[in-house]
Amino acid sequence: MFYPVRINYVQNGPLKGLAWLPPSVFLETLARMNDLCHILGGFRNMEEARPILTTFWDRYRKIFPHHELWNDIDAGRKQASQCIPLYLHGDEGTTYKRQGVLIVSWQSPLGYGSSRRPHHMAVNLADMGEAGLPLNFLKSGTFTRMLTIITPKDWV
Repeated sequence: MFYPVRINYVQNGPLKGLAWLPPSVFLETLARMNDLCHILGGFRNMEEARPILTTFWDRYRKIFPHHELWNDIDAGRKQASQCIPLYLHGDEGTTYKRQGVLIVSWQSPLGYGSSRRPHHMAVNLADMGEAGLPLNFLKSGTFTRMLTIITPKDWV
């Protein structure tokens, strides 16, 4: 995948000069390119994804009833069907010369399913109570996990 995402640079502090791709800018670019399907479990846009987003947030609220998002939803400032859940993941990798690198990426918990449950999306959505929400494991990581930072370990 190739997207024209603007690279930002940290302006202050100990990481000054660090290049990174802010998730908000990446999300705006995905929307502009009509490629939100990579983070909406295969759905092309927010309207199509409304049932799965609503179900996700209903279930999330039962597990985390004190999350700060509920203040905005209850006050009418946000709608659950317009909020895209994201995971942020950081890990250490190695270069070809065995030097450490920091890799930070993000992904959606809403996916295309898993190899154990490769059901068609319509089947999953027809009975989300039984099937559950499709996990983000079936597609390749290059389609569902978005890079935000990669830098030599010494920089951080």
